Amino acid sequence: MNKINNFIKFFVAGAFILSSLNLFSQVNIQRDWDTGAFCNEVGWELINTSTQVVYDCEQTLGGCPTNLPVALNVPAGTYEVRGFDWWGDTWNGGNLEYIQGGTVLFSSNGPGNGPLFSGTNSCNGIPSPVNGSSSQILGGFCLQDPCSISYPDDIVTSTDPG
Repeated sequence: MNKINNFIKFFVAGAFILSSLNLFSQVNIQRDWDTGAFCNEVGWELINTSTQVVYDCEQTLGGCPTNLPVALNVPAGTYEVRGFDWWGDTWNGGNLEYIQGGTVLFSSNGPGNGPLFSGTNSCNGIPSPVNGSSSQILGGFCLQDPCSISYPDDIVTSTDPG
């Protein structure tokens, strides 16, 4: 019984230490998509660069993405956004944004217009490769824990030379 109690104490202490290091911290963000023409040709992936986990994915030829805001809860960290266009002729007016607390962290209208070369992704949880024309790394952003900082009252000093 003593070994079990020690294990529980060790486990709880370890979880407390890890959470204090912000290894479990989550951040709320929002994805906004404005549809352009040929909306079923587009795709994207939001990838955590340290874990290589895909947290948001729209598959090319998977139907038209919703125009409604989508709430996401993701770990704090650095993210990369990859864009895909099945026909290779841009997102035709479509625009993707990731927003935190009203601040736009990322905005893109997709991969540039290149040779008509299909850029597709699979949305299987593993980052899809990019070819540099119809599938590209569009950019990225960093997320930190929301925090509050309290400051002491103003310090008043005398400017009297005497």
